Amino acid sequence: MHNIHRNAPWRVPTILWNRTTIGQRSLATTFIFYYILRIMVILIMIEMDFLKKYKKIYISGIAGSGTSALAGFLFENGIKVVGSDTGNLDMLPDLEIKVYNIQEESNIDDSIDLLIYSSAVLENNPERIRAKNFGIPEMTYFQAVGEISENFYTIAISGTNGKTTTTSISSILLSNTTLDPNVIVGAKVLELDNKNYKKGTSNILIVEACEYMEHFLYLNPNVLTITNIEAEHLDYYKNLENVILAFEKMINKLPDGGVVVYNKDDENIRKLIKKISQKRHDLTFISFGINEDSDFIAQFSDTKDGVQIFEIYYNREFLAEFRLSIPGKFNIYNTLTSIATCFTISKMHKLRHNILDWQYKILNFRGSHRRFEIIKKDIKKDIIYVLDYAHHPTSINQVIIGAKRMYDSRRIFVIFQPHTFNRTKNLFSDFIKCFDYADFCFISDIYEPSGRDLKTKNIVSSKELVKSIKKRNPKLKIKYSGNLIKTAKKMKKNLKNKDLVLILGAGDIFTLDID
Repeated sequence: MHNIHRNAPWRVPTILWNRTTIGQRSLATTFIFYYILRIMVILIMIEMDFLKKYKKIYISGIAGSGTSALAGFLFENGIKVVGSDTGNLDMLPDLEIKVYNIQEESNIDDSIDLLIYSSAVLENNPERIRAKNFGIPEMTYFQAVGEISENFYTIAISGTNGKTTTTSISSILLSNTTLDPNVIVGAKVLELDNKNYKKGTSNILIVEACEYMEHFLYLNPNVLTITNIEAEHLDYYKNLENVILAFEKMINKLPDGGVVVYNKDDENIRKLIKKISQKRHDLTFISFGINEDSDFIAQFSDTKDGVQIFEIYYNREFLAEFRLSIPGKFNIYNTLTSIATCFTISKMHKLRHNILDWQYKILNFRGSHRRFEIIKKDIKKDIIYVLDYAHHPTSINQVIIGAKRMYDSRRIFVIFQPHTFNRTKNLFSDFIKCFDYADFCFISDIYEPSGRDLKTKNIVSSKELVKSIKKRNPKLKIKYSGNLIKTAKKMKKNLKNKDLVLILGAGDIFTLDID
């Protein structure tokens, strides 16, 4: 009978086999068995739960907003974590994690099972070179979180703006229930023990899903929540159409029975859902917004004593009144998004939602790190300093309006550090319109993170931006303030009693000297 495997590459040719001695055959058999065993181990490792696969993981660039959360999450799941970072270590959890402040080859040894690196750590980094020499497998932060998500019922919170706050509130609403979630989020959350991660007791993982360079496509979600879609990260996407296409790919990654929770007030999302729902009949689509035809509707009621009051309706029936202590219509949206997501998940898992508990948690939510975070109160001069991550024109405008609405008796003094030359250039026409509600404004030099495209450096400047803003709105008091040292000095000279100082940006603006 003809043997179809006769010439297979793993077979020892018969003529050579016949000429070998018994000892040589035994040795050859041993080698063949060894390689088969190695292949079997590799296949088992591929299928194994990420959290059981590795005993020691090294994270290069461990202090980033995402990598620091991953470090804590891995550590609390029993994995030995070591890492390095040359920057600020404030985001790192207070755990027994050894961190080198210099990235060099000697940090890496052959006891490491996996090296995870941040997007700022390039291929020529000495740690990555050493890892390659040792044969240590490597993956990006996003690839690692993607693998982890395969072993959980994963809820991915995505969108141009509001991801961090929505992830934070969603995590808090489900905490201390039978659906107590695992969490990986891009900022420290006071209610999560001031950490940016959480080891839960259920098989649910809530993760902030970043769309930059389509990184979120590494995730394997069961539920996808979309806050909004706007033109952003145009250094990669080039235009809004490509941004929308990335979200289309993300939705299509959902398995049969997957759920999309989406903002029906957002025109880009609305059109996308209409298109996909005609093909993906296996998915469930849950909408939220302020429009009457959404599944979940929020209706703003009032603001009293610094608290926003709004009502939420589900399927046109009154659900509850909620009170929120952080300002801005956008935060009502973020809260509504979280409620729509958690209500849906609870219903699917047959968990009776405790509305009273949710009302209490939302009222007492103080925001995430760098999300309208009050970092100082000068009692003598009655000045409040607020730090916020806003760096997209829409979010900047919303934060300023929200602050003005909640603190209407104060002068709104804005200090903004633009984040990347490419974003400033591509969204220039939007940036010149987003400061209209500020009473006084400084714009510092543009911040460019390491690891980004250096070709775009200096294609635009803060001076140009200030000049264009003044041309459009001559009444707005806005000035270019230079680097952060000069900005701090100018800020102190221009402060007035009862000011609300909004310090905005995604770069190192948090290091601004306000003392």
